Amino acid sequence: HPNTYTFSKSIGERMLTEQHQKLGASARFTLTVVRPSIISNASNPEARGNESFSALNAVAAAVASGYLHAVNMGPHELLNVVPVDKVANVILHAARLRADLHGT
Repeated sequence: HPNTYTFSKSIGERMLTEQHQKLGASARFTLTVVRPSIISNASNPEARGNESFSALNAVAAAVASGYLHAVNMGPHELLNVVPVDKVANVILHAARLRADLHGT
């Protein structure tokens, strides 16, 4: 893992998955993990409101301040940035789909 943030996310996901598997059929919840990449501000300018210091802004600030000198990407790769409202919609859709499939 490249940093403690991604490492701690991995540990949390692993712990939840293991606990859910231990419970098996007696689990009172379903588990769905959604892993968005870099989350930006809302895609709708009217919904943005207070612009926060998002992950994308943090990357830009690190480059501008000289803390980040390189990004490990190929010349034809794209930086995967997803608006926060799209992430929220995917999470809600995943939860609904899981509930429809499993009746929970």
